[in-house]
Amino acid sequence: MSLAQDPIISAKRGLNSEIFGYEQLLRAIGQALEREHLAGFELSASRDEFLVRVGPALNENLADKPSSRSNFQMLWDRLSNRGNKAVQLRYTLPDIQRLETEGRAQRGGSHRVPNGSSLSQEMRCLGACLDQKRARLIKLTHDGDLFVLEYESSLGNQMKESYDAKELYDMWVRRYMQRASRANQQIAAES
Repeated sequence: MSLAQDPIISAKRGLNSEIFGYEQLLRAIGQALEREHLAGFELSASRDEFLVRVGPALNENLADKPSSRSNFQMLWDRLSNRGNKAVQLRYTLPDIQRLETEGRAQRGGSHRVPNGSSLSQEMRCLGACLDQKRARLIKLTHDGDLFVLEYESSLGNQMKESYDAKELYDMWVRRYMQRASRANQQIAAES
């Protein structure tokens, strides 16, 4: 399937201007996932949704997080005690738009610096890489400090790249400084 025919890319362009690329899509999913304190997951993009698989092999220490026992964690505990089955979370584009809106409301007008090593910011950087390459996400795997990004390039080649937490943090710092510089330039131009 070509990028022009990709329903996710086409739908992203059709959503309110709140979400217009993988950078925002992956950050919103990352915000939802980081609330669950996941050690690992596998995210795949299908025709019109993102599927996140969390399983015993991907997330052995989920039960070791006693604080804030969420519904997801209780579900995971039940399933893991019944044959170590995987849990699959499904995010449609409207779900992601809702997550982005909720995330924006929580951030509000806050001028605090986000945590560059948070899962949502790491996924945001990976999404920015995809957007910059004009690529289509196939799969994103996260295991501890390592992310493996599989995508289809704009030329139709399937690519696979690995990023560790330090690389993503350095990328985040560069992007943050660029955004801050642009904001300062805009303020100077308006005065």
